[in-house]
Amino acid sequence: RAKTEVISALSSDGLNFKIEDGERVISQSNESLTDPDVIKIGEVWKMYISHGSNVVSFTSEDGLNFTRDSGLKNSTGAVTGSYLISGNSARHYFSANDGIRSATSSGGDWTVESGIRIARGGNKMFGSPTVVQLPDGTYKMFYKIQP
Repeated sequence: RAKTEVISALSSDGLNFKIEDGERVISQSNESLTDPDVIKIGEVWKMYISHGSNVVSFTSEDGLNFTRDSGLKNSTGAVTGSYLISGNSARHYFSANDGIRSATSSGGDWTVESGIRIARGGNKMFGSPTVVQLPDGTYKMFYKIQP
């Protein structure tokens, strides 16, 4: 299996992107990494990547050079969507066997929150959550459903 590379691209208008030189992350041998999720927490850039049903993390001071963190951030689900809830704290929504769950962190270890944000329905898997805050202060989650 080929190594996975995560690359980045820049845009001044949000429509036209130019790929930056170099890789942000290169997987270890025979390791499949998918679905990068990047967020800036305080002064540090964090990248969360799915590795099967686990989440691994990487840290960067400049958003270009990422170093792998030790251990797993989550081993109960993967494919994350992170949302900054304060300047130094984030909520991470992730796909789990029973639906979409959440955890919080300040860029370090995750603390999984109790409860299921959206329960799995029947034989369908819910995943790839992304959350945005609307102008009126409410939140909207987008996610996929797979049979």
